[in-house]
Amino acid sequence: MNNSVVRARRPVPVVALTALALLPGCVVPVARTKPELSSPAAWRAPAAPAAEASLAELPWTELYRDPALAALIAEALANNSDLRIAAERVELARAQYRVQRAGRLPALGGTGSFTRDSRPSTLTPGDQVTTNTWSAGLAVPAWEIDLWGRVKALSGAARERYLAAEETRRAARLSLVAEVAGGYLNLVALDTQVRVAVDTRGLRERSRELIAQRREAGVASGLELAQADALVAAARRTIAELERQRDRQENALAVLAGRAPGAITRDPVVFARALPPLLPAGLPADLIARRPDLRSAEAELHAADLDVAAARRTFLPTVSISGFAGFISPGFEQLLDDDRAAWNVQPAVALPLFQVGRLRANLAAQRARQRIAAESYVLAVRGALADVENTLVDHRSYVEQLAASEASLTAARARFELTAKRYDEGVSPYFEVLDASRELFQAELEVVQTRRAAYATIIQLYRALGGS
Repeated sequence: MNNSVVRARRPVPVVALTALALLPGCVVPVARTKPELSSPAAWRAPAAPAAEASLAELPWTELYRDPALAALIAEALANNSDLRIAAERVELARAQYRVQRAGRLPALGGTGSFTRDSRPSTLTPGDQVTTNTWSAGLAVPAWEIDLWGRVKALSGAARERYLAAEETRRAARLSLVAEVAGGYLNLVALDTQVRVAVDTRGLRERSRELIAQRREAGVASGLELAQADALVAAARRTIAELERQRDRQENALAVLAGRAPGAITRDPVVFARALPPLLPAGLPADLIARRPDLRSAEAELHAADLDVAAARRTFLPTVSISGFAGFISPGFEQLLDDDRAAWNVQPAVALPLFQVGRLRANLAAQRARQRIAAESYVLAVRGALADVENTLVDHRSYVEQLAASEASLTAARARFELTAKRYDEGVSPYFEVLDASRELFQAELEVVQTRRAAYATIIQLYRALGGS
């Protein structure tokens, strides 16, 4: 064996080398970047009093007390592929963090080797001297002593990215709940619109039969019959379009639930609850601490801070150490004898003398990523505030629009009944009935669509606030 091996009766325990990990204990922690944010004290859009509990504090099962919707959301949370992918990304980030964290401690492994060395003799010219060396023991591969906290910073960055992945998974879960609930509302609304269209078609078909009878009696004209046929065809065309949208919505919900496209169980009672005039949104200051996507962006920002700190510390000398404790012998039979015990410790220092350009470029790149993460975080916060503001505005607008649409529907229904009566009495021409029928049909469909949009704002605000 080489001359660096020192024999000893009592080999130094290799585990004692781990005590060197205490050397960098006084490394200054990395400060978090805190971008300046202008968070308003209250929402600009009308909202429920701040004293009320925020909509985000409700569990998703309380959004709409509909057993069919609750079962569908639970199925989606259990089987959705996108959510499973997000969960696996969390596992990946956690594993990467554990790998990086393991580098802060020395590795310990068993080692064994045999070396046969033959060289010319210095005593007898022409002869060869053969030396056999057997060794077995425990070895510490080259391990960097984290004097300046570089390895710790890299480990911290990996941890922050793991936390960011976990928050991203929570954001994906929240988005899935909102997407399923929104699709369910749309499906129920399409069901209602199909029923309205079918009822309208039946009413128009009966009206067409009466006009055909009147024409046979010489009372109605061929033009009136053609107009009645057009009304029936328009209703059928609308039914086909609505049924297409309904079937596609069913398929989309089935895929979200993690199953093959197919039928979805639903209950129209979801629209039976009264809409609140204002939604409880809490305070804007609570949004940053609640929304998982903002917490993820914050974790990514701190990971960038740690990457910059690690890049700065690459300019400093690197101290590493390796070691061995075990037995060395020229013969395998005597390998484990007490007098064959040996150990060695090999410290090393590396100075980055001719790498300044590369290290500076790496530091500049990390600083650029840090600035990008900071701006991304600010942008995400602004976008979150805008989401809440826009949803509050939408809710108020749709509530008012729904009241106006219902009033228009009442007027359209009264007009249709009056024009139909006047036509039967021979006072009004049929084109007035035609126009009134179209207006009534559109008003009925519009009420259903506006009601769906108004109810959907509750889900949208729940998502925008970062509901649980």
